[in-house]
Amino acid sequence: MKKNWSGLYSWLSVASDMILGLVAGQLLWRLWFVEWGNWLGPQPLEMEQKILVVFSLLLSILLHGGYRNTYKLNRLEQILNIYKSSLVSLFSIILIVFIIKGYRYSRGYIVLYYTVAPFFLSLGRVALFSLNLALMKRGWGIKKAVIAGSSKPAKAILDHLLENRAYGYQIVGFLVGHPQDLSFGYRGVKAIGLHSQCNLAVRDRKVEKIFIPGLTGRLADYSDMLELCRHLKIEVSIISHRFDLLARAAGIYDVAGVAILSQPGPFYARMYPVIKRILDIGLSSLALLLFSPLMLFISLMIKLNSPGPVFFRQQRFGKDSRLYQLMKFRTMRQGTDKIKKDLQHQNEADGPIFKMKDDPRITRVGRWLRRLSLDELPQLINVFRGEMSLVGPRPPLPSEVEHYQKWHKYRLNGPQGMTGLWQVSGRSELSFEEMVLLDIYYLEHWSPMMDIEILIKTIPAVITAKGAY
Repeated sequence: MKKNWSGLYSWLSVASDMILGLVAGQLLWRLWFVEWGNWLGPQPLEMEQKILVVFSLLLSILLHGGYRNTYKLNRLEQILNIYKSSLVSLFSIILIVFIIKGYRYSRGYIVLYYTVAPFFLSLGRVALFSLNLALMKRGWGIKKAVIAGSSKPAKAILDHLLENRAYGYQIVGFLVGHPQDLSFGYRGVKAIGLHSQCNLAVRDRKVEKIFIPGLTGRLADYSDMLELCRHLKIEVSIISHRFDLLARAAGIYDVAGVAILSQPGPFYARMYPVIKRILDIGLSSLALLLFSPLMLFISLMIKLNSPGPVFFRQQRFGKDSRLYQLMKFRTMRQGTDKIKKDLQHQNEADGPIFKMKDDPRITRVGRWLRRLSLDELPQLINVFRGEMSLVGPRPPLPSEVEHYQKWHKYRLNGPQGMTGLWQVSGRSELSFEEMVLLDIYYLEHWSPMMDIEILIKTIPAVITAKGAY
């Protein structure tokens, strides 16, 4: 049970929310008729309707990722998640009863319930958090972890984790980069091996988590270690001020660093892909219907502006490295791919990606389409077909993947998307490694509400054309 404490804690959170949600509903019903004399209106809800309201609240918390690795979140993060989910659930209930005409309900009771219930749920989470702290002192839920490096940032990570034991990590050693650093030690924690040869070190000590300090220019050194961690299902977190700022700009908040390799529970692993596909089919169908007049107008403009086909088709890598034909509105003159090699020295992006602000191959209409990302509208067809998703990593070219390091290929483990964390965090202004890290984080922490939030944040990013060219 100690080993499965994290999963049990999540189920206890579900049970606590369900019980306290029903208790809050029954308490309000009692006060409504006995204490307040029905002054707020007619009988509020039937029992099945009360259960439906509670289920709606719990479903909203689930879709917000509120039951995923719950034991890692502090009290404030859990409470904020509950209140945010409650607000979404309240508006959803109001919308449903507005659409279903003739449905009898009490507006006062529903609003009051969504005011009181989050408070009850928060009390339950605080109690569970206190229980978690008490059990951690007895060895429950403690994960063995190591820190990669022997630099000042590595020491700072150890200081941070020792001062915040509620995170639940026992640091068993450092993984250093050079043999001469094997004598390194800090605050009673010693070097246990080289990160390039860490197989035995992490296996013998049953390590479940590795912390990596720093960001750009360093992860290539940890490529073999990251591959091993993925094989052994060891979680990996990056602790970097730069990436922390980048992640928070995208709406990512995590404890003890930004996790890029994690192990979701079996429920999430099975159900979330199904939910994601349902969202993709529904939203892409609606978008194709709404944007069909605009797409017809764009097609006409392309034909009038330059000779050639309306659509540009290009082979891209999809989920699990499967190739497919990505569709876009054509924004370049025909035959200009041949001069790409001549322009390579003007590439303004790092890594294997080619980006050029004043690309001479782009047509006048194409520049306008790219600025507003309208050239990507035909990808809605790819989404509807199941070849890609609305949200996910940017689909790479085969020529780009040829230059990938091992850890870069982790971003191909999920469906590629029209938009993603990289787009709402700076788009073309990001370095290649930063984009890859955001993609990997997304694949490891995806939730339905994360997709919806990214789609909403994409709208102002497209309108302002931030980082687009």
